Amino acid sequence: MNKQTKKVTLDNLSAKVDKLASSMEAGFKQLGSRMDKRFKEAKEDNQSLARMVANGFEHTATKADIARLEQGQENIQLRVDSLAPQFEVKGLERRVKRLEDRAGIRHTIHSQ
Repeated sequence: MNKQTKKVTLDNLSAKVDKLASSMEAGFKQLGSRMDKRFKEAKEDNQSLARMVANGFEHTATKADIARLEQGQENIQLRVDSLAPQFEVKGLERRVKRLEDRAGIRHTIHSQ
Protein backbone atom coordinates (compact mmCIF):
# COMPACT_ATOMS: atom_id res chain seq x y z
CA MET A 1 0.00 0.00 0.00
CA ASN A 2 1.36 3.27 -0.98
CA LYS A 3 0.80 6.02 1.55
CA GLN A 4 1.41 9.53 0.64
CA THR A 5 2.82 11.64 3.36
CA LYS A 6 2.03 15.28 3.59
CA LYS A 7 4.45 17.74 4.84
CA VAL A 8 3.25 19.28 8.09
CA THR A 9 3.77 22.98 8.18
CA LEU A 10 2.77 25.57 10.71
CA ASP A 11 0.30 27.01 8.22
CA ASN A 12 -1.36 23.60 7.64
CA LEU A 13 -1.43 22.88 11.35
CA SER A 14 -2.78 26.35 12.12
CA ALA A 15 -5.55 25.93 9.53
CA LYS A 16 -6.57 22.56 10.99
CA VAL A 17 -6.60 23.94 14.54
CA ASP A 18 -8.67 26.94 13.41
CA LYS A 19 -11.13 24.62 11.63
CA LEU A 20 -11.39 22.42 14.72
CA ALA A 21 -11.85 25.44 16.99
CA SER A 22 -14.62 26.94 14.84
CA SER A 23 -16.34 23.54 14.63
CA MET A 24 -16.21 23.18 18.42
CA GLU A 25 -17.41 26.75 18.89
CA ALA A 26 -20.42 26.08 16.63
CA GLY A 27 -21.18 22.87 18.56
CA PHE A 28 -21.00 24.64 21.92
CA LYS A 29 -23.24 27.47 20.65
CA GLN A 30 -25.78 24.93 19.43
CA LEU A 31 -25.63 23.07 22.75
CA GLY A 32 -25.90 26.37 24.64
CA SER A 33 -29.02 27.41 22.75
CA ARG A 34 -30.64 24.01 23.37
CA MET A 35 -29.78 24.24 27.07
CA ASP A 36 -31.18 27.79 27.25
CA LYS A 37 -34.41 26.58 25.67
CA ARG A 38 -34.68 23.67 28.17
CA PHE A 39 -33.89 25.93 31.14
CA LYS A 40 -36.59 28.35 29.98
CA GLU A 41 -39.10 25.48 29.70
CA ALA A 42 -38.13 24.19 33.15
CA LYS A 43 -38.51 27.69 34.63
CA GLU A 44 -41.96 28.03 33.03
CA ASP A 45 -42.93 24.60 34.40
CA ASN A 46 -41.75 25.65 37.87
CA GLN A 47 -43.74 28.88 37.67
CA SER A 48 -46.82 26.99 36.47
CA LEU A 49 -46.48 24.52 39.34
CA ALA A 50 -46.08 27.39 41.82
CA ARG A 51 -49.27 29.01 40.49
CA MET A 52 -51.18 25.72 40.78
CA VAL A 53 -50.01 25.22 44.37
CA ALA A 54 -50.90 28.82 45.27
CA ASN A 55 -54.35 28.41 43.72
CA GLY A 56 -54.84 25.22 45.70
CA PHE A 57 -54.04 26.98 48.96
CA GLU A 58 -56.46 29.81 48.16
CA HIS A 59 -59.32 27.39 48.75
CA THR A 60 -57.91 25.83 51.91
CA ALA A 61 -59.63 26.53 55.21
CA THR A 62 -57.89 28.92 57.56
CA LYS A 63 -57.60 28.49 61.32
CA ALA A 64 -60.40 31.02 61.72
CA ASP A 65 -62.63 28.99 59.37
CA ILE A 66 -61.96 25.85 61.39
CA ALA A 67 -62.66 27.67 64.67
CA ARG A 68 -66.03 28.88 63.27
CA LEU A 69 -66.91 25.35 62.19
CA GLU A 70 -66.00 23.95 65.61
CA GLN A 71 -68.13 26.64 67.31
CA GLY A 72 -71.01 25.83 64.96
CA GLN A 73 -70.72 22.14 65.83
CA GLU A 74 -70.78 22.96 69.53
CA ASN A 75 -73.91 25.09 69.02
CA ILE A 76 -75.61 22.27 67.10
CA GLN A 77 -74.68 19.77 69.80
CA LEU A 78 -76.12 22.04 72.51
CA ARG A 79 -79.37 22.37 70.55
CA VAL A 80 -79.60 18.61 70.00
CA ASP A 81 -78.92 18.01 73.69
CA SER A 82 -81.74 20.40 74.62
CA LEU A 83 -84.13 18.65 72.19
CA ALA A 84 -83.74 15.24 73.79
CA PRO A 85 -85.56 16.15 77.02
CA GLN A 86 -88.34 17.81 74.97
CA PHE A 87 -88.91 14.54 73.09
CA GLU A 88 -89.01 12.69 76.40
CA VAL A 89 -91.53 15.18 77.85
CA LYS A 90 -93.76 14.98 74.76
CA GLY A 91 -93.68 11.20 74.92
CA LEU A 92 -94.63 11.27 78.58
CA GLU A 93 -97.45 13.76 77.87
CA ARG A 94 -98.88 11.40 75.22
CA ARG A 95 -98.76 8.51 77.63
CA VAL A 96 -100.47 10.55 80.38
CA LYS A 97 -103.16 11.71 77.90
CA ARG A 98 -103.80 8.12 76.87
CA LEU A 99 -104.10 7.05 80.50
CA GLU A 100 -106.39 9.99 81.27
CA ASP A 101 -108.57 9.06 78.28
CA ARG A 102 -108.85 5.47 79.50
CA ALA A 103 -109.59 6.60 83.02
CA GLY A 104 -112.13 9.16 81.84
CA ILE A 105 -110.30 12.02 83.45
CA ARG A 106 -110.61 15.46 82.02
CA HIS A 107 -107.38 16.53 80.33
CA THR A 108 -105.14 19.04 82.02
CA ILE A 109 -103.14 21.59 80.04
CA HIS A 110 -100.77 19.84 77.63
CA SER A 111 -98.34 21.49 75.29
CA GLN A 112 -99.12 20.87 71.64
